[in-house]
Amino acid sequence: MVKEDQRRLQGYGPVGNKTLVEVIDEWMPEKGGWLSDKELAAVAVFKAELLKQAADSEKKGGYTREAANYFDALSKLETEKSQEIWNASKK
Repeated sequence: MVKEDQRRLQGYGPVGNKTLVEVIDEWMPEKGGWLSDKELAAVAVFKAELLKQAADSEKKGGYTREAANYFDALSKLETEKSQEIWNASKK
């Protein structure tokens, strides 16, 4: 995990030596929980996007241009991603 990401996550509890996957998985709702299977599938797609950006950045040794733009825009994307998950649940 990139040190900058670890600093950002400090407010969310102990990260320690956990990988990004472990941290996300801890926060992911479980199957049969409060999200439908369609919503969970949409969340899984979003998780895959995050992990791809992080993996690409790790390979490069820092943020790729695509990852930097993605993470910079993430706060703006939150509403869009929430809508995607909502829409997926309605299909």
